[in-house]
Amino acid sequence: MINLYYSSESQLGKKVYAYLNDSDKELLAIDVTKTNVTGTQWKTISDQLNIPIRNLIDVNLSDLEFNEKETANFSQDDWIKILNKTPQVLNHPVVIHENKYYLIQDAQEALKFIEDPSAGIDERKK
Repeated sequence: MINLYYSSESQLGKKVYAYLNDSDKELLAIDVTKTNVTGTQWKTISDQLNIPIRNLIDVNLSDLEFNEKETANFSQDDWIKILNKTPQVLNHPVVIHENKYYLIQDAQEALKFIEDPSAGIDERKK
């Protein structure tokens, strides 16, 4: 089972979803723009990735007009509120596979979750 948290408004999110959805693996895809993710879930994700919640957010999107000075004082709860009110700002999809969390920065990274580890084994050794 692969769990995917992604934004369908992100090109990267769409690509990662397409790769994982086209595989034979069971996929639970959570489009954060259509499904509410709780603050506890965001906190768990950031804790498991070992990054602050603010690192899940692309503050350079035009929807957000924050400057560095302004965001320096934001609390974890402030960042969670931003994710909940404007989920399209999720900067990278998150994959949960075998109880491990991965921040996906390139769509090709998703392939490691769906490739068959036995692919390429020489069957002629019978």
